[in-house]
Amino acid sequence: MKLLLVVGDPDEAAVLAYALRQVSRDVVVAQDPDVGLRIISEQRPDLMLLDLDAPRSGALDLLTELRRHHDLRVVLLVGPGGQAAGVAALEGGADDFLTRPFGHRELVARVRAHLRRARLTSPTAPPQDLRVGPLRIDLRQHSVWMGNQQVPLTPTEFRLLQTLAFKQGTLVERGALLSEVWGFGDPIETDVVRATIHRLRRKLEADPNWPRLIQVSRGAGVTLSHQASARDRQDTDQA
Repeated sequence: MKLLLVVGDPDEAAVLAYALRQVSRDVVVAQDPDVGLRIISEQRPDLMLLDLDAPRSGALDLLTELRRHHDLRVVLLVGPGGQAAGVAALEGGADDFLTRPFGHRELVARVRAHLRRARLTSPTAPPQDLRVGPLRIDLRQHSVWMGNQQVPLTPTEFRLLQTLAFKQGTLVERGALLSEVWGFGDPIETDVVRATIHRLRRKLEADPNWPRLIQVSRGAGVTLSHQASARDRQDTDQA
């Protein structure tokens, strides 16, 4: 599978590319986000590692443009103390982020996990819709509707919602979500579940503070079901 590495520092890019060749022999390097977008259009990589700290800070613009036209997995590389920027980029459609300094073993493990999940993703969707209260998930068109209103989701948000919908009414553990949606085979420390649930609630719930569809149980997991009212229960945002 083809990997694209967009990193501004040529020395770091060379070191990371060397490590990534443990995963794939096909690693393409770009130092400029504009060049990265052209490579995506021409070569269709399966996963991109994107440096948020590149000298020309066009990384977020690239991510925005990418989500308009392409569906590939994106892992961000952020500097020390850059967790806030990483979380913001997750809300913009990225799948994961790594905070410097990180070891090459962690980098390779994350990339392998994402590629493994990409391989396991079925190329064809079941020929039926999934419904949860007013929510309808069109599996053929990969679209989501609340009543008559279509709700735009990122690919990761759609995968998470679809996973929960297939098991609606059942508590899905956080580890199971990491495995099924992100492909993490090991319990890697990440906030991607909580961040993606937060984004889904903002898009799907009439009042995200009192959710009626996506219920989160602290330390346990997430349940997708239609609740008549959410104000009679204690809710938490910790997955």
